[in-house]
Amino acid sequence: LQGLIEQAEVVVQCAGLVSLSPHKRAELYETNVKGTATICHALSKMPDKKLIHISSVAALGRVPGLSVIDENNQWEDNEENSYYASTKYWAELEVYRAIAEGLQAIVLCPSIIISPADLDRSSGRLIGYVWNENPFFPKGLVNVVDVRDVADAVALCLKNRADTGARYILNA
Repeated sequence: LQGLIEQAEVVVQCAGLVSLSPHKRAELYETNVKGTATICHALSKMPDKKLIHISSVAALGRVPGLSVIDENNQWEDNEENSYYASTKYWAELEVYRAIAEGLQAIVLCPSIIISPADLDRSSGRLIGYVWNENPFFPKGLVNVVDVRDVADAVALCLKNRADTGARYILNA
């Protein structure tokens, strides 16, 4: 990892696991929290490097009674937050700890990322479900963002030199 980071000016940390399965708790923690901590630790030894951390709107947390959230939303521990959401929040804490120690980093919080690449996996299954004209649709709302728009947001942050510590929600 150290060798790869040494070759880059900016590290885009987008590795993560998405799951609501209680059987994946250890893997969620290992991937989302420890993986982010490992990258932050490696970058802390190279002060000229920058990090763009791809988090999730889930890391903003759910606050009972609050219907609108923004980037300034404060996490509140409660049973409405999934373990996945908790791991994404804890991963962000690792990034903010590293920022306090001198790392230049920003956090992007996309909603559900969709991609035309694979309709049989993860959020791509939503597209496949609609494409197959299934007659059942769940009650409620969901916001999505195209993976290409997420990539464009990363490019904009690089081009416009977003401020360290900034946090942006990405959605449709």
